[in-house]
Amino acid sequence: MFMQTLQNRYTCRSFNNEMNVSDADLETVLEAARISPSCFNLQHWKLLVIKGRDKKESIKHCFHMGKNSIMVSDSSILIIVLSKKAEILRAGTEYVSNIFNSLYEDELIRKHIYEGYAKKYPTDEDINNWSKRQCMLAVSNIVNCATSLSINSAIMEGFKEDPLSECINLDRNLYDPVVCIALGYAKPGKIKRATRIEMEELVEFL
Repeated sequence: MFMQTLQNRYTCRSFNNEMNVSDADLETVLEAARISPSCFNLQHWKLLVIKGRDKKESIKHCFHMGKNSIMVSDSSILIIVLSKKAEILRAGTEYVSNIFNSLYEDELIRKHIYEGYAKKYPTDEDINNWSKRQCMLAVSNIVNCATSLSINSAIMEGFKEDPLSECINLDRNLYDPVVCIALGYAKPGKIKRATRIEMEELVEFL
């Protein structure tokens, strides 16, 4: 069942703008993101959900013209995935302290983990880059959960960060936009699926 969902997922390039994702299905997709795995359980992402056509039209100029801007307009839902930045994720912040305290009851173990965390990500740039990578765990859950509900999706990185951030009044001290996910239902037509490399080329056993 799970493998069938993975095999069924593809990048939808053309959405039917007359069909909408139900609130119940959207809630399920967002729950899949909420329970996604993350290093140290820091849950590095925040999701901005846009449903209204007017709002989508107001930001589509931030996307590369062509398919991306059209997908923004025609999708039922647009999810902007934000990564939390060092201002939130530095060792010692209230956010990190609360999560570490909930994970590690033993004070000595917690202190050891804290020290390791601070050493592994010593600079703000290290933290910010790592946070963006972690967000892809939630992105994967979102699109695969959507597929299991017969909802089509497209992951888009083709946008201008600064104009988009301005349009959504994003505090760039706290968050960066990482990817946008269009959700909806595909227009009828032939599906062009991407090929995958063979297992022998992908995997090497040591």
